[in-house]
Amino acid sequence: MKKIKSQKDIPWFKIENYDYIHYLDESDILLELEIRRDILLGNTSSDEFFYSQQCEFIFNGDPKIKLSNSERGIEFENAEEVPGIRPEIFSSTGFYFQNVLNFGSAVMPTSIFETLKNHRWLLENNYYDGDETSLEDSKRTSLLSSISLLKPNGEISCSLDLKNHTDEEILQSIRNQLPSWRTNILKIPEPNKRFIKNAEINKIKDYKIIPLFDLMIWELHENLTISKRVLANCVEFYLNDLDSADLAGGNAKVSKLIKTILHANFSINKANGVL
Repeated sequence: MKKIKSQKDIPWFKIENYDYIHYLDESDILLELEIRRDILLGNTSSDEFFYSQQCEFIFNGDPKIKLSNSERGIEFENAEEVPGIRPEIFSSTGFYFQNVLNFGSAVMPTSIFETLKNHRWLLENNYYDGDETSLEDSKRTSLLSSISLLKPNGEISCSLDLKNHTDEEILQSIRNQLPSWRTNILKIPEPNKRFIKNAEINKIKDYKIIPLFDLMIWELHENLTISKRVLANCVEFYLNDLDSADLAGGNAKVSKLIKTILHANFSINKANGVL
């Protein structure tokens, strides 16, 4: 495996391209970290195009994470790919479902796309009476069954009645139902996670973790290694009273934080679920 021993061999990397990080708030910092962590851990199957595009931006000297795909919706090349959508109402730009509610990693409103996929699955598995069942007859059919039980995938699809219930009532209802959903019905144990700490968030900027992750992504992409000395020089460790020794082992403070962040059970979300 080739080893990079000079900054000249990494022409795409310029630390000044990361000046924007100084102006990011906590949630934006964690987002930048989360995308890079996904790439380093190989957690990219959910949207390989999105992650490969982020790598391309990084290697072209534009490292700030772009969320344009998420903002404009789900991309399809033609109307035939969209189940249940008539071609005449398909967007001429190739994008549909422009309106998306805000969401977090643990709670996401059900999209039209997911609803259409469930509709197709129910048709294919003969859950309707005949080809389709009218809404007027639905109360006399099996359509009141939960899709989360019929098609278990570790997720619960549910509706939140915002009109008739307070936030506290909704949260209390979820707290009451969640143990039964998880333990008695779906039998999915609560994952063991180690949540990010405030002190670690503060160190992300000081330890230059985001530019270091980009260099590590490049190592992975090019199947090479960069010497600790070059890594330290690239991110200008000396400005923060750090040097290559802080990357040199498991107990060195920078490498220890990197190891912690890249652990499989580590969560970028804070313990209160807020990202």
